[in-house]
Parts: sequence; C-alpha cells; structure tokens
Amino acid sequence: MMDNLIDKYGSLGNRLVFISDGATWIRNWIEDAFPNAVSILDYYLACEHLHEFSSDIFTNKAKEKIWTDKQKEWLLKRKIKTVISNIKRIGKK
Repeated sequence: MMDNLIDKYGSLGNRLVFISDGATWIRNWIEDAFPNAVSILDYYLACEHLHEFSSDIFTNKAKEKIWTDKQKEWLLKRKIKTVISNIKRIGKK
C-alpha cells in the first residue's frame, strides 16, 4: 500500500528519505522497495528502545548508564552495526 502511494510521485531516486526506528522489517522493506532511498535512523527513538532494553538487562544502574551512554555514542558516530552486535552479545547473558 505504501509502495503505491510513493510510486505516484514518480522516480524519486535518492530524493526519497525514510526516518525510522531501525526495525529490521522496515529497513528490509526500504532496501527492497526503494534501493536508492536515503534511510535515517531516528536517534531519539533508538535511544528510547536502547534504554528499555538496558533496564531489563542490568541490575546495577551505574553499569547500565555507562553501557547505554557508550551505545548512544556509537549511534551518533553511525556505528549502528556495532550497537546491534553489542545488544546481541549482552542479550545472550
């Protein structure tokens, strides 16, 4: 449905910009349907999810803050794969 709505505007190429929370299904849809589009991770929404995750993992709030602050720093440096890897690693514990 969204594809049809966007297609009505014709070829937008790299002028099409998506802002999302980084959910895998959204990222995959954008890459498949609009490979030339620019995709931007919503930093504040990603941080919100990061805090929800870290509060479930850490019992020590000081360690949680250190870990979460580092992940937010990585996000600002566009190291999204690093953050995802860190989440997966710590989530296994």
